[in-house]
Amino acid sequence: MKLTVKLIITCVLAALIPTTALSCLNYFSAKKVLKNQTLEYVALISEAKEGQLYGFIETVKNRAIDFSADGVIRRSMREMKALDAGDPPYTQLQKSLTDHLRH
Repeated sequence: MKLTVKLIITCVLAALIPTTALSCLNYFSAKKVLKNQTLEYVALISEAKEGQLYGFIETVKNRAIDFSADGVIRRSMREMKALDAGDPPYTQLQKSLTDHLRH
């Protein structure tokens, strides 16, 4: 083989080996950074959703406390428990309670 061909092959290998090594290092470094950023993003989203859920539960809890303190609701439920579901007074109580809850 001629000296020129050997020199060309040597130069190409000398350029290719470091380029390949640096490309691999760059790839794995970028992969690690993207993975960490994605995990941080998911953690932030889950914390935000957790806050929204706690807020919703607190609202429902306060609403239940308000309903339980309402005398009309308590009286209507007590009277409805004493009646059968098909009785006209039961239906009337149910309608008046529904109207009360809507307003």
